[in-house]
Amino acid sequence: WVEDGRIRVVVSLIDAAENRLIWTYRFEDRLSSVFSLNDKITLEVITALNVSITEGEQERIAFIHGTYNLQAWLVAGQAMQYVRRMTREDNARARVLYRQAADLDPDYPGAWDGLAWTHFIEARFGWSADALASICAASEYAQRTLALDNERPATCALLGGVQLAYGRHDEAIALAQKAVTMSPNGADITAVLAFIMTYAGRY
Repeated sequence: WVEDGRIRVVVSLIDAAENRLIWTYRFEDRLSSVFSLNDKITLEVITALNVSITEGEQERIAFIHGTYNLQAWLVAGQAMQYVRRMTREDNARARVLYRQAADLDPDYPGAWDGLAWTHFIEARFGWSADALASICAASEYAQRTLALDNERPATCALLGGVQLAYGRHDEAIALAQKAVTMSPNGADITAVLAFIMTYAGRY
C-alpha cells in the first residue's frame, strides 16, 4: 500500500506444510526510506524465525531494544557465536566484531553489551594481563549500554559480576536478582546469579 509518500507492508510467515500462520507484522514508513524498511523487515523475519526455532524468548528480548542496522546486527550475531565458545582466541575475535557493530551503529546497545562481556570474560578466566583494567572496561561499556537501554537484564547481570569482582557481594547479588526479575526465563541470567551467589558464599 502506497499513499501520500508513505508505504505500508504486511509480512506473514506461514508454515506451508501445515498451512498455519506463524507470525505477522505490519511495517509503515516514508517511501523515501524503502531501503531501510527492507532491512527492518529482514531483521524482524530473522528474529521471528529465531524465536520460533532456536533462541526463543531471549532472542526476542535482545532484538526489541537493538538496532535496525542490518549489518551491525549480523556482525553482533557472529560475535555472539564466538563468545559462546569460551576460548581466549574466540573471545578476542568476538571483541573485534562487537567493535565493528558499534562502529556501524553507535546507538546499538547490544554491541556495547557484547564488548562489556568480552572484557568481563577475559578477566574471569585469567586471560587479561591486567584484570582490573578489564573489569573497569567491562563496567564502562555496560554503563554505556544502559545509557542507551536501561532494560537489558544481561547488562544488569554483568554489572553484578563487576561488583562481585570488587568484593561487594550484597550489591552484586542485588543486581543479579534484579536481572532475573527482568528476565525470569533467561537461563544465562539465572546462571550469572548462581555464579555470584556461589562466590559470595550463599550456596
